[in-house]
Amino acid sequence: MQSDASINQELTRGSVVFVKNNQPNGHIMKGNHPAVIIQNNIGNKYSPTVIVCYLTSQLKRLDMKTHVLLQHYDNLKISVVQAEQIVTINKSDILSVATKLRTEDITRVDAAVRVSLGLEAA
Repeated sequence: MQSDASINQELTRGSVVFVKNNQPNGHIMKGNHPAVIIQNNIGNKYSPTVIVCYLTSQLKRLDMKTHVLLQHYDNLKISVVQAEQIVTINKSDILSVATKLRTEDITRVDAAVRVSLGLEAA
């Protein structure tokens, strides 16, 4: 397990982190899950919280414009970013940093987040 100081230095936009979530409600995932940081790097550096989208390894509904398929990462199963699952978490809930998304995947996540938030036509 990484120390809090080393994790905090690695928290950048596009980082895939493992998050503990023991008190979900509704359709929020329970347990330890991967998530991708979508917050800007100034916020990542100074805020006690980060904004993330959860990932799932269930490859369903790939036709949704809010889902982004991630594959070919060494420290990550084939996964789907669920841009409709945008949450703010405490940095203390981050267990580790798994990897950093490639630029082309960050671009696709950005597009999915814009669709999720209604910032462009679907």
